[in-house]
Amino acid sequence: MQFNLILNLAILSLFCGSVISINLSPCAKWNSSGIAVAGNSIYGNSSNELANPTGIFLDKGKKILYIADHNNGRIQVFLLNNTSNKSITLISNLKYPVRIYIDNQETIYIALDTSKRIEKWIKGATQGVQVGQECRGCSALWIDEEKDYVYMSEWIRNRVSKWSNKTENTTTVAGQSDRTGSTNQFLNGPKGFYFDKKSDTIYVADTGNHRIQKWIKDAEQGITVAGSSSGKRGEDAASLWFPENVLIDDQTNVIYVTDTNNNRIQRWLFNASQAETIIGASGRGNRTDQLNHPTDLAFDDEGNLYVCDSYNNRVQMFKLIDNQLCSKGNNSINE
Repeated sequence: MQFNLILNLAILSLFCGSVISINLSPCAKWNSSGIAVAGNSIYGNSSNELANPTGIFLDKGKKILYIADHNNGRIQVFLLNNTSNKSITLISNLKYPVRIYIDNQETIYIALDTSKRIEKWIKGATQGVQVGQECRGCSALWIDEEKDYVYMSEWIRNRVSKWSNKTENTTTVAGQSDRTGSTNQFLNGPKGFYFDKKSDTIYVADTGNHRIQKWIKDAEQGITVAGSSSGKRGEDAASLWFPENVLIDDQTNVIYVTDTNNNRIQRWLFNASQAETIIGASGRGNRTDQLNHPTDLAFDDEGNLYVCDSYNNRVQMFKLIDNQLCSKGNNSINE
């Protein structure tokens, strides 16, 4: 394990991959062809290979990429300014890591699906410790460092919950524990989520219902903001098919979705009834302009888009090429 080695290389100020720190136009455009910044499309366990990666995390200076290398049971680190495309194993011998989060103290949190828990690895630690209660079907996490909360998504229990480190109490904040359905009070196998700290609102990838649900604080049901409210899958611009993650631009209310089984990244403007495909318009495949089961996404400080291209065993970076404002009548900013 080279925990200390790699973190000494890291920039101290980190941000979660789900935060957009650039003013992106709602009509921004990216190069349709990506660059493999991690992995080489070959399923393997060498330093330049990945095996069905599922989660990514970027540091604020966009110098370091952390990857949950799912089938290899490890956390890999790629230095983005290193052209060798080789990685360092940060943590190994994990049971199917799904997502990762790194706080300002350089502590790593890992969602472990089959281990039914979130593990916390303090800088320099040789083993992790469980955080929160059992996490059945643990599929995503987020840490509120100010309030000392751990948010976790459990696809088996069909809910997103909040665990308090101070009281050790768990509260369901989206869905109903151990119940499922397609009406708005339920979730069906939720995966990723985005937490808006300002409003205490959670946007959930309601994966089994093929939609994105918005849950306002203390709400008893969600609001469909992307995909079909009926829970039906589809391949058209108004539909999603097993979406696994969602990211919200807090400035423009634009919704970015990893439309996993449709092998594309979709952008939903504010209050739009359908989306635009910004990455993956060429269908499933392993070319640089194609995706195969994308599971996670993140933006760097320059607006470049990183996609965890799971079944292609790589992470692709799509360069921002146009950030001009939208033409009149095509702006999603909620004024």
